[in-house]
Amino acid sequence: MIISRLQYGLGNQLFQYALGKRLAQDTNRELKLDLTWYHNHDRNEKSKLTKRKFLLDQYSLEYEIITGLQLRRHLPFFGLLKGKGLRFYRHQFRDHFVKQGNLEVWTYGGDYHAILREAKRILTPSIYVVGFLLDHKVINPIRKDLISELVPGKVTEKHKALLNTIKSRNSVFVHIRRGDFVNKRKDDLYVCDLEYYQKAIELIRNKLDQPYFVYFTDEPDFVKKWFDVDNGFLSTEYQNEPYFDLDLMKNCSHAILSNSTFSWWGAYLIDNKDVQVICPAVWNKKDPHISEQLIPDNWTRI
Repeated sequence: MIISRLQYGLGNQLFQYALGKRLAQDTNRELKLDLTWYHNHDRNEKSKLTKRKFLLDQYSLEYEIITGLQLRRHLPFFGLLKGKGLRFYRHQFRDHFVKQGNLEVWTYGGDYHAILREAKRILTPSIYVVGFLLDHKVINPIRKDLISELVPGKVTEKHKALLNTIKSRNSVFVHIRRGDFVNKRKDDLYVCDLEYYQKAIELIRNKLDQPYFVYFTDEPDFVKKWFDVDNGFLSTEYQNEPYFDLDLMKNCSHAILSNSTFSWWGAYLIDNKDVQVICPAVWNKKDPHISEQLIPDNWTRI
């Protein structure tokens, strides 16, 4: 089996799931998800990361959950995967860990075909995948499947009405991510400023006929102050249910992104051959190479 360790918010969960799904298909294994990070993260009060929940259970995806007890049974090295002090040990004895079924994948600079070759040479029945690969080419072969699978259950009549409004117009979603980017992680992450959004909106206005802007944000008051939401729509319904916002985003016709994996998925899942996507040229301060694999060629960087 392929065991994918899930971490962080919905956008990152989808990248980790997609990589696990590709590896499972290409190695003829079943996919299971390890959710132990969410239990441990809940207990870590000092973390700079925003509290997150596992959210893929809101979709009809093909996977099983593996418990901590089952992990220890299938993977004898599982207890060695914890603690900062063991990073050096894992690096020094990487080949030993690979042979035991531990496959570490880094965020950028990775080559899926090299990862697949390494996965195929692992002789253990279970392969434990840590990390995720921000590469649209890895996901492209399963994109159509994901578009149809990533539909949340229990959709309300109000949500259906919002979808009808979005689908009936030349809709453009605008994702404005601030929150933890500004308050906790501004030293690590680039924050898209007002000038970026003004340029992006102007560019869209020049490209499209009567665009209808749909705003998604974690700071509604900021958006109301600086953006013309009266001539569009500001989504404030789903602060604790991002899978519903993602559903609205992927049903828009075009997109303006922040440097967030959540809005990346909203744009990537848009099923429109004439889609216009505007995204920031700089995605991450510390990892400038991320954009090279993350951003499709037909998206416009500014």
